[in-house]
Amino acid sequence: MSANFIIITGTNGVGKSTLGQNFSKQFQIPFINIDLFYFDKYKAYREYTQDEIIETSKEIFALREHYFKTNQSFIQETIITEPKKILTLLEKAKEYGFNTSLFYVGIEQENISKSQERVNERYSKGLHYVKPKDIQANLKDVNACFKELCEHFDSICIYDNENFPKKILDIRNKEIYKKEDNLSNFYLNLIQATFIDELKNFINKTH
Repeated sequence: MSANFIIITGTNGVGKSTLGQNFSKQFQIPFINIDLFYFDKYKAYREYTQDEIIETSKEIFALREHYFKTNQSFIQETIITEPKKILTLLEKAKEYGFNTSLFYVGIEQENISKSQERVNERYSKGLHYVKPKDIQANLKDVNACFKELCEHFDSICIYDNENFPKKILDIRNKEIYKKEDNLSNFYLNLIQATFIDELKNFINKTH
């Protein structure tokens, strides 16, 4: 049976970590949370040195390699800003026979203050702070990367986490498995100019 490599993405403060932790408990598989990995290693957030970043990156790389080599399903959350790095990871996953999934977590852009509230709460617990302008910039980058990368995954799920995580789209092997009728504006903008938009148009024409 093929193992699963799941990437959870979205901008800061949309609930990626919570979703990843829930899935990790539900399916009993490891979850690589980059923020917590640094926090557990250094016991507090601060400006890490270049040597510390390199060392920690090597440890995360080794952990992923271990999961791939032992056919262990796992989840990783990340704010995708560099598509080439993700494509390299997908290539590695395919080499080891993994199924690949991309889970996007979003909220309406005009409610970005909710993201900031979640970031502030996380900061109060010792994790890193993110400025509102950086949340917006990351949102723009993540959405652009989603459009570029989504066709390379075996499965795609989009979650609306405005109030609680709600799966509004589930695509498996380029076919729609589940789709909510009332879709968020962020979703409609996200799928524009992707193969998902073409699937949506096809369904609309046949019903």
